[in-house]
Amino acid sequence: MTDIWAHRKPNPVAAAWPPTADKYFKPPTSLEGYLGKKILTLHGDLDNVLPQDIGQKHFEAVQAQEAPGHVEQWTQAGRGHVITPEMTQRTAEWLWRWGISPEAIIRSKL
Repeated sequence: MTDIWAHRKPNPVAAAWPPTADKYFKPPTSLEGYLGKKILTLHGDLDNVLPQDIGQKHFEAVQAQEAPGHVEQWTQAGRGHVITPEMTQRTAEWLWRWGISPEAIIRSKL
């Protein structure tokens, strides 16, 4: 599997955290690290900081192995590397569905 972070240029400011914290800022690049998790990715189609196509094959591979609806992707037209009200709404709905709704709490206890 290719390193999805390889496109990034070295950043002299990137040493803002100690190397031991890298695991919190650099996600796993193997599919196994994502399997069995609920995943929502949000993108602006004009994002040039972290373009959607960088991880698209990885995303599709994970999505193909999960139940429908467990791994979702939403792209907002005309937006770059930002968080919009629409993205915030989708995130809130996602958290409700998978984390804090009565149904989610019951599922977590099964």
